[in-house]
Amino acid sequence: MTDGGRCEPGLPDAVRRVAPAVLDLLGRHGSDAVLIVDEAHTVLWANARAGDALDRPSPPRPDPAPGGLSLRRWVRDPALAVAVGRAFHEGTTIDEEVRLAAGQRSYRGIVVPLTATGGDRLALVVLRDDTAARRLTRAHQDLLANLSHDLRTPLAGLRLLAETLVGEARNDREATVAFAERIAVEAERLHELVSGILDLAHLEADVDRASIEPIPLGPVVERVVERLRPLAREGGVTVRLAMDEVSAIADPARLEVALGNILDNAIKFTSRGGEVVVTAGLTRGTPVLTVRDTGCGIPPAELPRIFERFYTGDRSRAARSSGLGLPIARHAVELQGGRVAARSEVGVGTTVEIRLHPVP
Repeated sequence: MTDGGRCEPGLPDAVRRVAPAVLDLLGRHGSDAVLIVDEAHTVLWANARAGDALDRPSPPRPDPAPGGLSLRRWVRDPALAVAVGRAFHEGTTIDEEVRLAAGQRSYRGIVVPLTATGGDRLALVVLRDDTAARRLTRAHQDLLANLSHDLRTPLAGLRLLAETLVGEARNDREATVAFAERIAVEAERLHELVSGILDLAHLEADVDRASIEPIPLGPVVERVVERLRPLAREGGVTVRLAMDEVSAIADPARLEVALGNILDNAIKFTSRGGEVVVTAGLTRGTPVLTVRDTGCGIPPAELPRIFERFYTGDRSRAARSSGLGLPIARHAVELQGGRVAARSEVGVGTTVEIRLHPVP
């Protein structure tokens, strides 16, 4: 039998007799790697995907004839051998997690006992790669853990400030004003954090499908800059544009989200009197948006982590950032096929680039 379902002349009669049932099961399980084994755990047949993906030593092609390698030579995780033994013993389908040594990939192993005409007992082993799904689950678990930690601080601060206002400071006008201002700051931080989480979840779920098309970059940049000018004026930061007429293949809404978060970050970390320059142009035929600030800069050890969720570096940065702006920007850009990169020098400033696809 090959991937197309043909029976090879060298296959055991038992395998050929169960071929129709095998094909039916393959279709229903939507499998990746597929093996047929006997009660001695010898692999009698495997599809090409199994030969390419599993741990089996070279040559990495399936054995279409009897007398193949032991199942343990294909998949070293003993969990699969145990599942096969249970399937033969109990006569029921067994579902088991399997981990491969090569690349440490995770598979969902489904073992289905088969009885061929003539009484031969075989088992169909279906291995579905679920590494990406498990990685996403872990990412969501990490997100919840970080969220619970990062929400606790502003919530505790708000609670303490409110208790003070209704308690010992309720008759002190100056204290009331000071505490009210601090409540406003904590509430804004909390709002920024929750908004960032919702934006990131929205992007990851791909609720709004990307509308990728040729667009001029100038109008997108101008809208973002005008929206953030009040923040820049409040912080005493000058925002300057240096734009060439350039177009790119992009999603305007997501590009605004990405550029907005990058520019917001640049303004926040630029001292009063500093400058942020936003440019658009072509670099060796590639459309590039650049945000360059004259802020405090990022230490080399921290630079590789700035696009991680909730990463804020030192405490001075944590007080001004939720740690979600740059991860949101990266995700928004990558969803439209672009790339984001950053370089920085402490005491000089930081430059963040968005690279997009050119218009053909």
